[in-house]
Amino acid sequence: MVEIEDFPIGVADSDIVEPMMQIPDQLPALPLRDIVIYPFMIVPLFVSRDKSIRAVEEALNDNRMIVLVSQKT
Repeated sequence: MVEIEDFPIGVADSDIVEPMMQIPDQLPALPLRDIVIYPFMIVPLFVSRDKSIRAVEEALNDNRMIVLVSQKT
């Protein structure tokens, strides 16, 4: 039988731990065409429709969160 070594589970004192982010029940939505954006990607977004501009402005004025939804073309 093989023995399994015990490894400490936890976070070192030098590691920074971010608290869990609270996601509101309602967020503005921005439909996207011809692009899929994954978390932590940095890409320019070209927003031209009035409804989409309002959604971005609402996100920037509130909690800076927005739902990005890929459209099927």
